[in-house]
Amino acid sequence: MAMPRTTRPDGVCADVRERLSFFEVAPNRPGVTLVGAVRDGLLAPRKKLPSHLLYDEEGSRLFDLITELPEYYLTRCERAILEKYAPEIVAGLGQEIDLVEFGCGSGAKTRAMLRATTETQGTTRYIPIDISGEHMRASALAWLAEFPKLEVHALAAEYRDGLDAVPDGDRARLFLFMGSNIGNLELEEATSFLNDVRRRMKDADGLLIGFDLVKDPRALIAAYNDARGVTARFTKNLLVRINAELGADFDLAHFEHDAQWEAEKERMTMHIVCTRRQCVRIEALDLFVPFEEGEKIWTEISQKYTLDSMRSLLSSAGFELGHVWHDPDQYFAVGLARPVGKDTLR
Repeated sequence: MAMPRTTRPDGVCADVRERLSFFEVAPNRPGVTLVGAVRDGLLAPRKKLPSHLLYDEEGSRLFDLITELPEYYLTRCERAILEKYAPEIVAGLGQEIDLVEFGCGSGAKTRAMLRATTETQGTTRYIPIDISGEHMRASALAWLAEFPKLEVHALAAEYRDGLDAVPDGDRARLFLFMGSNIGNLELEEATSFLNDVRRRMKDADGLLIGFDLVKDPRALIAAYNDARGVTARFTKNLLVRINAELGADFDLAHFEHDAQWEAEKERMTMHIVCTRRQCVRIEALDLFVPFEEGEKIWTEISQKYTLDSMRSLLSSAGFELGHVWHDPDQYFAVGLARPVGKDTLR
């Protein structure tokens, strides 16, 4: 259930405050919380921590730095696509819309869509869903200051919990799943999530999805192993967070970031690798976790797609992939998906 929390940031004009609604949505699944995810993940035969735990305040700040790195082409390519084609996308919908976005982050990739909607219609309601509430709040205030015809109904939540709290309205909604966030989900998870989205959609709603394309593995490996080590700091910040919030004693000197290309599954996998045999105490869980030298904690995958494999994924969840836009190098794609068996956007 979404519980409203009054927002009164210092130095923000009354007009901006009045156009912002901020809600925190309590997780309804134990594995979503830090305590539940750490307990379940580190006691599993294959240690694994869900990627959404990476995005505390510091993790979100580090990820924003990653998106500006020369090796990390994803955000740059997607932003170029939207800056060029957002007016075409919005005009092609044929009606006024509200925007719902999963994983908005800093909003850099979303600005073109906000500009296109607010310039061509009356007030636009934007509903971002992001696990990093404070990061999203700061972004929302910047968007509201930039776009006078914008209203923001922000949901601090994990995707599925936030989806259940998305408000209905009279207008069609365009759901945005950008930034190759679909790639962070295993195939079964992606299908299940897209099914949930489709069930929540009204007849006239649509889905705009950004996905990273299969390409030369050298470009992929460089994107997730940057020369400056920012990605390594981002990944290992998860251990910093567990130390701070759960009283653990992870020694970061004995853990390393690792990213590998799995050619047979067409995906990157990210891990934190233990470099020596040891035992880590987690005080809040009254738990000791043994590690062998070379043992991995899985933190993320980043699935890469072809147009055919994305079309197949969407079809399995009841969508039809319509028009697709690319960057000039064909590194990245943004596609408009239509719910099959419903009255769709034109």
